[in-house]
Amino acid sequence: MKQLTKNQLKILAIVCMTLDHIGAAFFPQAVWLRVIGRLAFPLFAFCLGDGCQYTGNRTRYFLRIFLLGLACQIVFSAEELLHGSLQDSQALYLNILLTLSVAIGLCFAWLRLKEKPGPASAAIFTGGLILTLGADLLLRWLTGKTGILMQFDYGAAGAMLPLFAVFTREKYRQTALFSLGTVLFCLLRAGQDPMSLWALAALPVLWLYNGKPGKKWLQYPFYFFYPAHLAILYLIAQIRG
Repeated sequence: MKQLTKNQLKILAIVCMTLDHIGAAFFPQAVWLRVIGRLAFPLFAFCLGDGCQYTGNRTRYFLRIFLLGLACQIVFSAEELLHGSLQDSQALYLNILLTLSVAIGLCFAWLRLKEKPGPASAAIFTGGLILTLGADLLLRWLTGKTGILMQFDYGAAGAMLPLFAVFTREKYRQTALFSLGTVLFCLLRAGQDPMSLWALAALPVLWLYNGKPGKKWLQYPFYFFYPAHLAILYLIAQIRG
């Protein structure tokens, strides 16, 4: 059976994500598009966690995702507020790139603990986990109290999922641990979003990963696809009226 590079996993994740967003924007009755979309996040989370282990510049790796996510959030929030009040908008719903930024921070904290074991590293990693979980719980509580949607995409479970791809570099152990993490992620999410269970369908695909990154020149187009495809879908929606 043909094995897949990391770039090929990312391309598949992008296709699934795009179909999901097309379904949400234009064909809400087409549940199958949303089902396919559930495969995207585990694929992205795995690639992100694996990438954290091999990046040569951790600060740049984090800032690349965070700044892009922040820019997308500012544009999205401004557009939401222009068309309604805060109470009726999703302006404070934080996008997936910001969730992945938190995930990168947790992954780097774990890698620091492996490289420099000690109380300081343990405190940084443990503190990161507590802050992530605490922020998720606080935002959910505020949402319930105010009626204003204040959450980050996929919550603490989503931010912690990439960690399962950094615990080891050995390919089969890495995939096995990440598969376990994905099962836990789906079980935690199933109560509020039963469709999350379809994310388990990404696991057979991940077992085809050959441990190779693929062509390096494809790295940067991946980062800009997220805002670009959202902008295109938004323009189409505006044209359709």
